[in-house]
Amino acid sequence: MNEELAYLKSALGIEATAVKWDKIDCLPLFLKHGVAIAHVDAGSTAFLLARQEGEASLPALKRLYSQLLSRADIPVVVSAPWASARQRQSLVSQHIPFVCAGRQAFLPFLGMASTEWGKARLELPLGRKLSPKAQQAAIWGALNDGPYTPPELRSATGMTPSQASTAVSELVRRGLAQSTRVGRAVTICPLSVERLLAEHMAVLSSPALKTVTVLRTLQIEGLPDAGETALARRTMLNPPSVLCKALGRTSQEILRGIERIRGELPDNEIASVQVWRYAPVFSGSRDVDPISLALSLANVRDERVEGEVNSLFGKDYPWQEAQ
Repeated sequence: MNEELAYLKSALGIEATAVKWDKIDCLPLFLKHGVAIAHVDAGSTAFLLARQEGEASLPALKRLYSQLLSRADIPVVVSAPWASARQRQSLVSQHIPFVCAGRQAFLPFLGMASTEWGKARLELPLGRKLSPKAQQAAIWGALNDGPYTPPELRSATGMTPSQASTAVSELVRRGLAQSTRVGRAVTICPLSVERLLAEHMAVLSSPALKTVTVLRTLQIEGLPDAGETALARRTMLNPPSVLCKALGRTSQEILRGIERIRGELPDNEIASVQVWRYAPVFSGSRDVDPISLALSLANVRDERVEGEVNSLFGKDYPWQEAQ
């Protein structure tokens, strides 16, 4: 792996060391045959670097990546020194991290990329708002109220290792968390709820992508409460006439066939379902978290709602900045 590590140093300034992955013997024969896998330490980040002997096909490289990713607890990078520009573009479009020594590197979990046209370190630009996974991590970390490890984040949010690594990297780049490493153990120190909401509200946004009116079924009633329904359960606010529920966008298939137009049926026979950018509840909980709930109500211009939202935190926050 010396060639790949030398390229990462010259192109991206990444000082890294590699050792043979100690779990390679646990892999099935079809997966480890003709494959070299190294555990790479790169400062505060670790990842697996996998190289298949010879000139592997692109489907074989993608299969190697997906199989390793499902078994590893850290990001996976594949080495593709033979890949053409078209093949490398295919890997980029599918967000598969790779190193093509001397030509290109794509490491989205580090927010980095390089090309053969320049060896300067290039950081992928940050958007005005946090990405959904980064916001989910920031909120869970703040409510967790203390340092946590990547496995704990993944367990609470359901993120894959790659998603969790990318989310934490974004938080570190934005100054919303600090990451430290002792040996192979990584610890993330998040901001408190107070600092997150008082100093960084502008990068937060409502988790709700859209609201759909549906027939009120037992399956819908089993979803977590959202919006004013959830707020009413926690405060003195009167509940709305139409039940409001939340659903992650990856699960919105259950809404198919039961959508309704508001006014078609009595209020007690319909429900409003907010489709969220990330899972509405953390593992082990049945309720949406108070920060995401407040953010989902940031656009509501009702003094009663605004007052009860602030009562959840014992002080006023500039929720309007999250729009």
